[in-house]
Amino acid sequence: MDMTNTPSPFILHVFYMTMLWQLPLFLVLCGGVFMIHRRYRRNNRTNVDSAALPSAQPFAARLFTGRKILRTTLGVLWILDGLLQLQPDMSSEFIPDIINPIMSGQPPLLAHLLQPLVVIWSQNPIQFDLLAVWVQLFLGVSILFGGDFLWGRAALWGSIAWGFMVWVMGEGFGSIFSGNATWLAGDPGAVLFYMIGAGFLLAPVKNWGNGDIFRIFRVIMSAVWLWAAAAQGWPASGFWTGSGLSAPTLSMAEMPQPRPMAEILYRFAQLLNSAPVVWNTVFILIMTTLCVGWAVYARQRWVWWLTYAWLGFTWIFGQEFGVLGGLGTDPNASLIAGLLVYSVGATGVKAGFRAARSPSIVPE
Repeated sequence: MDMTNTPSPFILHVFYMTMLWQLPLFLVLCGGVFMIHRRYRRNNRTNVDSAALPSAQPFAARLFTGRKILRTTLGVLWILDGLLQLQPDMSSEFIPDIINPIMSGQPPLLAHLLQPLVVIWSQNPIQFDLLAVWVQLFLGVSILFGGDFLWGRAALWGSIAWGFMVWVMGEGFGSIFSGNATWLAGDPGAVLFYMIGAGFLLAPVKNWGNGDIFRIFRVIMSAVWLWAAAAQGWPASGFWTGSGLSAPTLSMAEMPQPRPMAEILYRFAQLLNSAPVVWNTVFILIMTTLCVGWAVYARQRWVWWLTYAWLGFTWIFGQEFGVLGGLGTDPNASLIAGLLVYSVGATGVKAGFRAARSPSIVPE
């Protein structure tokens, strides 16, 4: 069904009426899966989380809580992403305003490989948009209530599979091959952290208690900041010029949003444009420091607080909370990265400090 020349009110009517027709089927599916899950859980009453935790470790409870926080975070974010897909503009503007600009920045080979997916979606945008809605809502609900049982673990695997498709098509591999990727705009993509979080939850619980997950996370964070610093400093990206450095912020400011937020973004873009070399150098130094910090000093207080400060700064002034403008598909990378740091990092900084003082608890 070609919607290219269809009036917008008609598209919205068809979109929401189709959603209402499909809603009962979605609820029936959720109800059926829940009943199967309830019966399975009744036959497997052992709490997988608590049974696998080594009780001798002083901060095992913190790790257990961090795992619960991560599961809740992923579930809520997938539900939020599904609801964002219901925004009115998504029914007709998703391909031209989100996917096509991403495709234009990809290398020709990748753009050629992804083009058939774009064509298929464009032929029936309403049905595929609603498919994205139901899949993401189902994943979120399943992760929230499935726990470590069959339903929850299947949802985590499903979120990795779906997340990979979103990362490839919806985020263009996080723009890492575009030549102008920047953490300020949310690259390499929020859904990449969704997949990392799901992978951590699928790992055996004992690996949380003995510090394996934390060590893996240190490597991931160090690699992320190394890539982000290199991408920010890449000469061909144009971030050493005023127009290039301020472009992501200006594009956010020009989206429909509250006027005070737009004013803040416009002023920040002016600052970036006035001294691009200074600002870009500061950004690179911060991310380089984070790279070294996570690789060598991950258990020290300053690394954690610098990470939170940088993520908060970029979430506001670069990624603009990710959900404004009518076409936001997720809260962007800084939020999920911050929540991942908090949950995987033993529910805050204290467990890491305690492990540093007691090497036998979390060995290096």
